[in-house]
Amino acid sequence: QMFRSFIIVALAAAILTTEALHCKMRFINRLANGTINPKVHTDRFSYCFRHQQFCAYFNEIDAKDYFNFNGGALRRFHNLTGRFTGTACMTREDCRKINATSAESCMWSRANCCCATDYCAVFDQ
Repeated sequence: QMFRSFIIVALAAAILTTEALHCKMRFINRLANGTINPKVHTDRFSYCFRHQQFCAYFNEIDAKDYFNFNGGALRRFHNLTGRFTGTACMTREDCRKINATSAESCMWSRANCCCATDYCAVFDQ
């Protein structure tokens, strides 16, 4: 029974890693007055859901707008106000909503940017 459970978990992990985009997810909350809230800084690596085909770098998105995105996965922070900056998994529709440019890498981008390979949107500030 234990071996069977291990096999099932291993197969699920293998399927996830072969089909899911691996994207560094990070956001920093800026309060409504423009100051950075140092208490809210989320940084993690995540496999995107299957429908989220892009890693996106976004600069100054209103928090309420972010949570309306298909890729607005950080639901536990739903009560935050202000603006978000960072990277996240997003859908093609989300990329259109933020007027993101399409690029092979968003590492040096200063504008909203979407890319479709693992770790292509690295937030390095």
